[in-house]
Amino acid sequence: MLEKVRGYVKVACDVIEFVVAVLTLIAIVLVTLRAIPTMMDVFATPGTDSLMTFLQEIFVVIIAIEFIKMLCKPNASNVIEVLVFVVSRHMIISDSTPLQDLLSIIGVGILLFMDFFIKYKIKEKKLRREETEGES
Repeated sequence: MLEKVRGYVKVACDVIEFVVAVLTLIAIVLVTLRAIPTMMDVFATPGTDSLMTFLQEIFVVIIAIEFIKMLCKPNASNVIEVLVFVVSRHMIISDSTPLQDLLSIIGVGILLFMDFFIKYKIKEKKLRREETEGES
């Protein structure tokens, strides 16, 4: 009985997660369309202000796309990608001190190392499984 309820709850969570992903995708399309005039401003009045506004909007779109990927296929690698983009956005868009930039770079390095390590462990586990199946 309890297992059936858990199954229903899991299905409900999956459906809600999918709905959130679709709504986020619609929002991404709308924000991307809204960014087109901002991009034209960069060409019309080249300068750092219009470029920074454009970068802010594009980073939001990129992070949202990564968020959808994370919702559709939740794994450690996708979560790390979202975090790398969030830290990168902070480092590029905001006015930060050299110490904050250094900490952001170290944070991105740690995240990328974790991603490499996780992928290496998964590959290693897969090779062991294939070796074990080959011996049988």
